Amino acid sequence: SPLSTATAGNHLLVPATRPNAPAAATWYVDHAATGANTGKNWANAFTRLQSALDIAQPGEKVWVAQGVYHERIYPKNEVALYGGFAGIDTEVNRDQRDWQRHPAILDGDLGGAVVRFEIPFGTTATRLDGFTVRNGHGVMCGGILCVGTSPTLEHNRITGNFAEGEGAGISCDSSAAPAILNNIIEENYAGAGGEGGGICCQAGSSPL
Repeated sequence: SPLSTATAGNHLLVPATRPNAPAAATWYVDHAATGANTGKNWANAFTRLQSALDIAQPGEKVWVAQGVYHERIYPKNEVALYGGFAGIDTEVNRDQRDWQRHPAILDGDLGGAVVRFEIPFGTTATRLDGFTVRNGHGVMCGGILCVGTSPTLEHNRITGNFAEGEGAGISCDSSAAPAILNNIIEENYAGAGGEGGGICCQAGSSPL
């Protein structure tokens, strides 16, 4: 619609306008990509998941292609991570993924917790969906650590993680309240005297 204007002396006053906010971005990750590493599409996908997390903003999504990612990650609040893509240009809809046929594997290489949600007041819009989380080895957590935050964990396979203390698969601490939905949690081990080989909740934590 036309802008209304007013005059003040010899000056024309035009009200300030704000451009429409862009749609939330989708970032692409494929460990085998050989393009420009910009994350803008499958051909130029980031080769490391943390590279996408470093740039993603709240409300944005990260799509991850099949393969093994040898890294431990630090998700951001209200950024949704989706695994299970084949990593081909025809994949333009999230419903096209298949996390069982095209597993995106986060391998911690026994170097600590694989996924660390340490986001004060983080919400369930923060999401890890469609990944295999394996080979984490930490003092209090091996697989997924949630401290004072409430991410959504869905369609994941959490396996082969070890904690010297509590919470080898998933560890919830400091009033964490993650939504844990439709996951496979198997063959995770807490050390001697530890508790919660699968899931451990302590310090006021209560998963949904």
